[in-house]
Amino acid sequence: MKSLGTSYYSTSMGLGSFTNVFVMNVIANLSKRNGQLGWITNNLNKSRLDYYYVVIACLAMVNFLYYLVVVKYYVYNVKLIELNKLGKLSLEMEALPATTDETNR
Repeated sequence: MKSLGTSYYSTSMGLGSFTNVFVMNVIANLSKRNGQLGWITNNLNKSRLDYYYVVIACLAMVNFLYYLVVVKYYVYNVKLIELNKLGKLSLEMEALPATTDETNR
């Protein structure tokens, strides 16, 4: 189980890195349109990283809003809760009938 957790962690970190590179390239290419100096350049003094971080913050806000929508409409075990309210849910253990092997002992 430990190696499975480590592999999931490594995979998610790798996918996150690829996603970061993809988003950065998309933002850099979109900001260079019409012959303007892009937001992300080789010279940090001329780069507009503040715009880049605003876009990243907006993406995080959209992700948070999506999370809130999913949480609002998520229902946990609705059938069990409804059956319990109606009194039809019984979680007591019942004895199984004896098998032929147990009766011969």
